[in-house]
Amino acid sequence: MADTRATTLRLPASIYEAARAVARRRRISLNRLLQDSLRAALDEDEGRRLREAFEDVARDIEDTDVEFALPAQREVVARAES
Repeated sequence: MADTRATTLRLPASIYEAARAVARRRRISLNRLLQDSLRAALDEDEGRRLREAFEDVARDIEDTDVEFALPAQREVVARAES
């Protein structure tokens, strides 16, 4: 079993009820819905940070080490495709 942590989450009643309804429609537990939603938010944040880093590299193209940037870009593409 994966290493897990328990936490308490306080939600407005309207968000709780809406989330329960979504979980029921998807036929998953509320816990699973919240885990999936949090994972999606974390993945989105990681993608945004990587894009910002690539944009920083691209801003000053003359000082950019292309040999370094290409493998990093390939890694991002590989992650996006998997």
